[in-house]
Amino acid sequence: MSILHPDRLIQTLFEDVNKTKPCIIYMGIGTHCYDTKGWDYKTNQQLPAFLHDWKLNNSDIPIKIILFDQSTTGDPDIITNSSLFFADSFIRDKRYYNVYSSPFGIQVYNFALNVNWINNNYDLEGTYDITQLVSSIVKSVSTEYNHLFFFHEFTGRNPEILEYEIKNLIDCNENKVCDENKVCIDISRGRDLSCTVDFSEPENYPLIKLDGGHISWVNPKLIPLKKQQELTEKFLNKPIVVIECPYNNFNMFDYYLFKQIVNNNRYIYNICRKIIYVIRTLYDKDSEFSSWDATAIMKLNILSVKIPDIKVHLNKLYAGVYQIKDIIKDGMDKNTVFVYKLSLLEDLKTIIEICLSNIKCWTKNEFREINEVSELFIMFDTLDDKCKLMNIFNDFCLTHNITFL
Repeated sequence: MSILHPDRLIQTLFEDVNKTKPCIIYMGIGTHCYDTKGWDYKTNQQLPAFLHDWKLNNSDIPIKIILFDQSTTGDPDIITNSSLFFADSFIRDKRYYNVYSSPFGIQVYNFALNVNWINNNYDLEGTYDITQLVSSIVKSVSTEYNHLFFFHEFTGRNPEILEYEIKNLIDCNENKVCDENKVCIDISRGRDLSCTVDFSEPENYPLIKLDGGHISWVNPKLIPLKKQQELTEKFLNKPIVVIECPYNNFNMFDYYLFKQIVNNNRYIYNICRKIIYVIRTLYDKDSEFSSWDATAIMKLNILSVKIPDIKVHLNKLYAGVYQIKDIIKDGMDKNTVFVYKLSLLEDLKTIIEICLSNIKCWTKNEFREINEVSELFIMFDTLDDKCKLMNIFNDFCLTHNITFL
């Protein structure tokens, strides 16, 4: 009996499924269980809570689990754990020693390998590059199969960076084939990068829907603003006790979605806060445009993971950074540099407005063609003490329920 190599996984992963039938694929990185008692419901990395509950409520929908961890040299915990509802049901594949199947409709592919991926600078000894494998699964799920793909890491690396890189690869080469209602790279959506995630928390519990046989996950960043507002009015400042699986209670389903929307909005808010620090220096004609400023702006590329159609504005922003670097290199005086800094400042304001507009709709002033965000920027421009920009921004966000703090 041979060992299935991950290079051959893409061929075997889809060989026994119907393209039109729903199926869920989950890939977990660094999921070896060091506790002899096994994972509990909340921290199970090999069958996270959202998959556990979905399977109990939808027993006929298969789940394919792909595990990578060099420490798992024997059978993984999901196979040996005797406390789960599918305990002792797995049979080893006749062809591959590291593939297992359960009559409960669960398949496990176990690879005793550490992994790496594109543009990741945190290497583990003996790594296998999963970039091509993940890209292939994402493309297949997005364009061919009625499947979902979930991915999470437990190594300390940020899987959102992988999501950004994969989308860049696919967008450039395959004309934007990534379906964001079928692909979830980073289950916690940037909230929890720890090695032990509590998957029972609503923010770490992706919601899955089945509509007329079509399977999808409810991506919080794609929820219309009107629906977001409805959920905010329903749950904001209301004490809610999580006592039921969201698939058994419509109100609980909405509450989980509300918490995920709040999580998404807080993430965007925190990025805006970082932009404010850069803006504060751009207002100062005598301050240098430092490498810190440039790096902070270039790191905004992660916003393309969170906000649809922002990439064109980010590209304009990056062009402004390179332009300032060039004129500084050419020895231009501070007055000339300041003109370009002010142009960059306006581009950053545009990014903030786009960010905040993905959180809520803004009303126009009754007498002037400006909205509340424009009023915020007027306060920025007219404020004498630019050190108070952050206070003004925080007050604005609290007033408009941007962060729900």
